[in-house]
Amino acid sequence: MSEGEACIAVLPSRADDTPVWLKVADGRISARSTGATLAWYDRDEDAPVTLLVLPPGASSLHRFSLPDLPHKQGSAVARRMAMEASIGGPTSVHAVALSGATPDGEHEIAVVSREDMAHFIAWGRQHGVDADIIVPAAALLPEPEKGFASATVGGQQVLRGEGLCLSADESFAAAVVGDAQVERTKPGAIDSAIVAALSDPSCNLRSGEFAKVESSALDPQQLVRIAVWIGFIALGALLVSLVMIAKLHWDSASLDARSVEIARSVLPAAYDSALVENELDARLAATGTGNGSFTGPLSALMQAMQPTPSVSLTLLERRSDGTLRANLASAKPEDINTVLLAIQTAGFVITATSSVDPTGRVIADITVAS
Repeated sequence: MSEGEACIAVLPSRADDTPVWLKVADGRISARSTGATLAWYDRDEDAPVTLLVLPPGASSLHRFSLPDLPHKQGSAVARRMAMEASIGGPTSVHAVALSGATPDGEHEIAVVSREDMAHFIAWGRQHGVDADIIVPAAALLPEPEKGFASATVGGQQVLRGEGLCLSADESFAAAVVGDAQVERTKPGAIDSAIVAALSDPSCNLRSGEFAKVESSALDPQQLVRIAVWIGFIALGALLVSLVMIAKLHWDSASLDARSVEIARSVLPAAYDSALVENELDARLAATGTGNGSFTGPLSALMQAMQPTPSVSLTLLERRSDGTLRANLASAKPEDINTVLLAIQTAGFVITATSSVDPTGRVIADITVAS
């Protein structure tokens, strides 16, 4: 279907009958067909508007007079009263007010069971029509001033009276109508009402909890705008990162220059921060106060203690001359000797004095130097 076209399905009263399909184009019904499926409707191409007309027996009408209430408030109250008056109560029915109100404050409410609503929506989807609008047949007929209004809706003869709508084919229809006046609706009036319901339905049951969930698909222009904004954001983040990198580089270079300037007080020929660091480490190592004079002995001590878990470390400190001092404790003096021998084997110089604590453990006070 093309732009400006719509699809309408008029559902039959009896389950074994087939629906009537109407195609609307240019504001008028341009095609009609009957059958379980619709030949000219392309399921893969969504129609701008799709509408289902329920059979007269699928919904009931309730009329209430509430002249003392404003229209909106009165309509809400009437809707609640109609639901409470229905079989099964409010939890089992869906109610929608017909648009408009009489000067006397009268309100007419269409009521359909929730189960039937779910069935009609599922039926439409099975036939490729996810209805935008669902109207009861009664909403297409004008309300008569007295008696009944009669019209053909999708091949079915429908009667509408005051707070009542039924199919003329029902067995009890004659008894309900009795001697009341039956006014025949003008030819073409129902077709006009169906077309008008596409844009301004007097009663749309596809509302509330049964409202159609609209898809949120983005059009190509929106996607382009989103892509452009993402590009701007990414570019901005890149520029900020480049500025931060440049600032860090400048700060680092300034710090290196300051460090070299300070180092010239002991290294007059200093000109590069990396060379300054290496030269200072070498001088400190020569005096026994460099980083290596502590980390080397500490590493040797830890490695020597790993194979001897019975030896524990109770004190660890670095002396001012860079020598490592430690206290080793063990119940067996030979275990401490094993640790000391491993340190010596690693090439470090040690001194050791031993004592016994009150618990009987042997305590070795040792020093380790490179």
